[in-house]
Amino acid sequence: MAKNIIQFTAFSLLMVLSTLYAQEVIVHANAQFAASELYVHLKKVFGREFSIVTEEEFAGDKPAFYVGQTAFAKKQGIEFASFAPEEWLYCTKDGSIILTGHELNGAEYAVWHFLEEELGVRWFTFESTYIPKREKLVFGELNKRGKPAFLERQIYSASWRHGLQKEWLTKNIEFERRNRLNERWSPVRLSRQVNHCHSFYDYVSPEKYFKEHPEYFSMNKEGKRYHGKGRAYGQLCLSNPEVAQVAVKHLREYIAKDRTTLPKEKWPVMYDISQLDSTDDICQCPECRKIIDAEGGDSALVVLFVNRVAEAIADEYPDILLRTFAYVSTEKAPKTFHPAKNVLVRWCDVYTRSDCFRPLTSKFNDRQRALVEGWRRLDAHLVLWDYWNMDIEGPYFTPPRVETMVDAIAPDMPYFLSSGFDMIFIEAETAQFKNPQNFYDLQYWLGTHLMEDPDLDVEALIADFMEKHYGPAAAKMRDALEMVRTAVRDDSEPMFYVIRSLRQYQTASFVNRFYGLLKEARALTPDGSDYRMRVEKELLTPLAVMMTNSGFVPAGHRKELLDEYRTYKIARLDKYAAPDKRPAFEKALKEDLEKYGFEMKVPEQFAKYSADQIRLLAYPQFASTEPDTDSVTGRAMVSPPEGTNTKHVMKQQAGNLKPTWFGAYDYSSKRSIQIKLDDIPQDEKYHWYRIGKFEIGTRSIIWGFFWRMEVKLDSFWTPADGAPGYNTWTVWISAKITGPAYVKDSQKENRIFLDQVVLLKE
Repeated sequence: MAKNIIQFTAFSLLMVLSTLYAQEVIVHANAQFAASELYVHLKKVFGREFSIVTEEEFAGDKPAFYVGQTAFAKKQGIEFASFAPEEWLYCTKDGSIILTGHELNGAEYAVWHFLEEELGVRWFTFESTYIPKREKLVFGELNKRGKPAFLERQIYSASWRHGLQKEWLTKNIEFERRNRLNERWSPVRLSRQVNHCHSFYDYVSPEKYFKEHPEYFSMNKEGKRYHGKGRAYGQLCLSNPEVAQVAVKHLREYIAKDRTTLPKEKWPVMYDISQLDSTDDICQCPECRKIIDAEGGDSALVVLFVNRVAEAIADEYPDILLRTFAYVSTEKAPKTFHPAKNVLVRWCDVYTRSDCFRPLTSKFNDRQRALVEGWRRLDAHLVLWDYWNMDIEGPYFTPPRVETMVDAIAPDMPYFLSSGFDMIFIEAETAQFKNPQNFYDLQYWLGTHLMEDPDLDVEALIADFMEKHYGPAAAKMRDALEMVRTAVRDDSEPMFYVIRSLRQYQTASFVNRFYGLLKEARALTPDGSDYRMRVEKELLTPLAVMMTNSGFVPAGHRKELLDEYRTYKIARLDKYAAPDKRPAFEKALKEDLEKYGFEMKVPEQFAKYSADQIRLLAYPQFASTEPDTDSVTGRAMVSPPEGTNTKHVMKQQAGNLKPTWFGAYDYSSKRSIQIKLDDIPQDEKYHWYRIGKFEIGTRSIIWGFFWRMEVKLDSFWTPADGAPGYNTWTVWISAKITGPAYVKDSQKENRIFLDQVVLLKE
């Protein structure tokens, strides 16, 4: 058993002399919820009724389940004061079973561990609970005790926005709690007076202070003071001691309000005070720059500021901790500034810089691991914000991909524990009604168990999940999982999230084989069963991948795949979607079907090229598009809103570019070609333009409008074993340019449109 689970007895003499029979009564002491959890599950396992009574009501004349800090448990020598928060114990005494622990979550955790470990109950997802059936209520001698490895354990899946029916939302909360995630029940109570992150402006508000004290806020590189809005696009001038004084003033107000409006047992002991989002630096004023240059980075400013605030309240409130970020420009530890003892540094393993598909201990994450070691060198009190493969709006899961990060989760947890992290928050958004990450449910369930005990046997956990969650399809689903695990493991390049969507293994052959395995698994499940729906959930993403990538769909099969995709999506909507959310989901599905049903035709001028000499891209492969009746595809990528240095004016601006210039670029090799469209057609129609010959790499794009329009070419790169010219193509684009900035007397908006890309082997 893992180090946090203490097994006091080796075995019980073949369970002959020490078996216990027929505990039919659940007795509790101020543990109604834990007792009801035991009751609900015992009733389902054994198929009969049990009774629940308080200890005062129980005569004590027969064996029973004793739940909570009962007098019976105390009489048996159990010292409740010895339990740490969330520590639990279950054991047998005088024919009864005691389930107890710390007053915070101890009894509940004892019940849930008993149900899992002695009866085999599992809670895999909000819709997938495994309840074995037993006839006899018989147990051997029991004596197990443990506590979670990490003090706080959260996996943020954004369930509040999934659009689930109320019943399923409730089940989702139950599922999280039964798997011991404790965001809502943490031993470390976080104040709600300020936001849980990006909270600087909660202490020094620009609305209140900027007009009279612009010096409290960041200076940009041009020497101008500025502020953002909400929780982004600005920071504070952290070297200014007055800023810390203002923050202390408001922190004291927040503490006072918490302690006058809440009972003492609910007083918060942690307040977030962290930098805002969407900025590349903190402050560029001369004093801040002096500290940055001396300490090697922006983190010194944060440590200086938060230490000042922490020291101001330390004597008066010795129990309070301040939590701050090490994030983006502050992720690297300062050289000499040590965080105060009452400061928690919440280090963020930023997804654009970390390969979340491989462990932090892998060669692909040397840089990130060095950052952790830097903070450890300062004896910082570390907590973690980690990122898994996320499915949220924007570029995160666009285009869709077949992937899994199962093999990063298991090694990461013991590393985090040994590195001194004692609280873990994992951002891992998913969506029930889009194209979910493959094996997301397995990742989530593994995470809950490994955060509680990092030493668990991960392969045993995976086998357990596959067998019970997929039932008759388990063997095929295990084959499909192993196929993806092997592919991810063998990919020779770092798989940085968002900025590198290419997966070398994601070829037409691979995706079709993966899809075939899932179809075989589906065929093994009963029609209309939960097992079938779970397999169909895994089929959604490979179907989307096939229909998104040119050449992945077998000839003549697109309509068949489209119908299959529609059927699976509608089945999920019927079963899980909230009625008021369904119209939006149906609209998104309609858009998906239109996109995936589109097949780009070879433009007439390229008709002479054979199928192996031409590759086509249009809106299904573009990250964002708008309807456009002028395009033969019906949609186009359009220039984004203008910026300060990116205007619809025919002169060189950002990067010495004009708005009508296009190019191709590879981020890995730095290869680049460019076409300078200065002679603009005056008909405001689409025209074909030859950018030129370009060798596509693992991170290649076509760009337009100052690089703010971008089409990824990654999917056309192929491992060529060094064959010269294999990935070299001639790039053509179809573009339309409108508006008075480009066309004399135009009545249309100034805009640039890109609707098709053609790659040729010439």
